[in-house]
Amino acid sequence: MTYIWSIIIIVSIVFSLITGNVEIINNTILKTSFESLKTYGLIASGIILWSGILEVCIHSGMIKYLSFFIKPLVKPLFRTKNEEIIELISANITCNIFALGSASAPFGIKAMKMLEEENENKKKESKDMATLIIINACGFTLIPTSLLTLRANFDATLNNKVVFYVILFSFLTTIIMLLINKVANRWI
Repeated sequence: MTYIWSIIIIVSIVFSLITGNVEIINNTILKTSFESLKTYGLIASGIILWSGILEVCIHSGMIKYLSFFIKPLVKPLFRTKNEEIIELISANITCNIFALGSASAPFGIKAMKMLEEENENKKKESKDMATLIIINACGFTLIPTSLLTLRANFDATLNNKVVFYVILFSFLTTIIMLLINKVANRWI
């Protein structure tokens, strides 16, 4: 892939030299890098805002309280009988539902390490480990913070239909992947 991008860049530069459009290329490169940095700053500000809200949620005990309600839904998905692992997974899923990915990571990592300790075959992930990966990869969320932040920062009108479809499709993706995982676990 590096070769392909290198060739594209070299051909573009040579073509701009031949056609006399070097100034356009320079302006485009500078403008694009500035726009990229500006967009990153806008996204970072949203992440900082939601991370602050998350800290309040964690320190107030809200995440632990909400994960208590998710725990009965999580237990049937995992074979482990270790209650601490189930609590960590529940907290991880709770954070993900509220789009607090940076907060969910510590819970997910700790749960994954504990699942790895339980795993008898150290060369292959357990079915519980695969299920946890699937849940985190699908990313079901009720509050699509990245979408909301980008739309707000670029002065886009907030279309509730878009938010509804993000929630719907992230939910459906999670359900479909969990069903595929269950079917695959029967054959593996």
